[in-house]
Amino acid sequence: SSELKFLEVGAGLGLNIPFFEKCGIQTSNIYVNELLDDRIEALYETLKTRNIFPGDALDLPFENEFDVVFQSTVFTSILSEPFRIALAKKMWQMLNDDGVVLWYDFVYNNPNNPDVRKASRGDVLKYFPQAKHIEFHSVTLAPPVGRRIGHAYQWMNALFTFLRSHLIAIIYK
Repeated sequence: SSELKFLEVGAGLGLNIPFFEKCGIQTSNIYVNELLDDRIEALYETLKTRNIFPGDALDLPFENEFDVVFQSTVFTSILSEPFRIALAKKMWQMLNDDGVVLWYDFVYNNPNNPDVRKASRGDVLKYFPQAKHIEFHSVTLAPPVGRRIGHAYQWMNALFTFLRSHLIAIIYK
């Protein structure tokens, strides 16, 4: 895994990067993209990598380059369906021939937040119709429940799978 070339689209503050480094991906092979200026500043301050690409992910200069293209709660922040489709297409184009898109997002709308929109299994299938195979895993106990149950989180998450609100998808090229 140390030779994997990895890109996170919408890296935010870079909080996922230490996890992928612990997985054995070399810092020099980790690339990040972020749109929001305040988060870009934080990325430059906290990340060891020089591979920071600010701006719109649709403008990234890569094609057939990465083993893994990762997004975490990016699609649910995009309300425009045409933009979602365009971003999925761009992520696919940036993968090498044996690459995977690693997807983490929530599958339910948040009635308290009109600025987000769910991204379901059906959406993933629609955005990546050319995938050889897609693995889906329901994860993450719904945060409003998880925050209230504290130490019982693991037990509740294992027992009440219908309360899981997020989806991991591994999308194979």
